[in-house]
Formats: sequence, C-alpha cells, structure tokens
Amino acid sequence: RTATTYNEQGRQLERVHYSGEEERILIRDVHTYTDDGKPLSKISYKKDDIESETHYIYNEQGKRLEEATEYREEQMQKYNSRTTRKYNEQGDCIETTFDRHGSVKTYTKSHKYNEDGLCIETAHYGNNGSLDVIHSHKYNPSGQRIETTYGNGDRSLREIGRASCRERV
Repeated sequence: RTATTYNEQGRQLERVHYSGEEERILIRDVHTYTDDGKPLSKISYKKDDIESETHYIYNEQGKRLEEATEYREEQMQKYNSRTTRKYNEQGDCIETTFDRHGSVKTYTKSHKYNEDGLCIETAHYGNNGSLDVIHSHKYNPSGQRIETTYGNGDRSLREIGRASCRERV
C-alpha cells in the first residue's frame, strides 16, 4: 500500500510505499518547500537509507535556476542530473543546460517583444546551436495570449512542449 501526507496548502510532504502484511517500508519520499510553496528538496529513502536527493535553487524573482539530483549508490550514479536555467531581463528563459552524468546539452531561446513588452516570437535552438523552431504569439487588447503558432504551422490556444514565453500585462 502507499500512504501520502500533505501540508495545509495541499502540497505533498511524504509518500511511503509499504510491502507485505507487516508493512515494511520499501520507499519513502520526503518533500520540502520554500515559504511561497516552491519545491525546495525531495529526499528518497530505500528502507532507512537515502537513495537520492533532489534540490532546487531559485532567483529573487522566484524563477528556478537549478535542479540537481544525486544518487548515493554507485550503480545508480549514472542517473545523477543537473539542470540550470538563465533568464533575460523580462524574466523569460533564454538558456537551459542539462547535465546527465557528464553528458552536457545546452538549449537556448531568443525572444522578440512588441512595444507593449509582450513576447511575440520565441526561437528555439538545439544543442549544436542550429535553429530548431520558431513560435509566434498573438495577444488580445488586454495583453492575454490568445494564440501560439508553432513552427510546423499548428495553432493552439495553449502552450505545449518546449514552447514557453511569459505573458506580461
């Protein structure tokens, strides 16, 4: 069976997986959060030993700068990972770097803004620096994004995949 506890804000604090009639603890995940509710850490236990730890770091604007996961067991360390992000003055992500056990890949984005400061175009570049796709954004008079056209010409009223560009009113 699995038992989960939550804090007053509805965020998961602990999840415990039990086994057998004597309910031995197999796996236990413990989560902590910042004062404003952003994930701060997740520690996973296998029985009584720490299996892995994930920690998160944020900037002053509350944007996630780093997420790092480390495994304790040597055979699991190939799954260690670190993701870092950089942001522009408008608060849009302009670079994401993934480090998976020494295999580093960096993806960048550039953004174009209209005179109201709204992001009207996001260009995504691959690990080798070549242009992957461009997304165009349209807004209503209130500054709310109403349409995104993806590089393949598909239109949608919601963001999907890697397409993300912050709305600003």
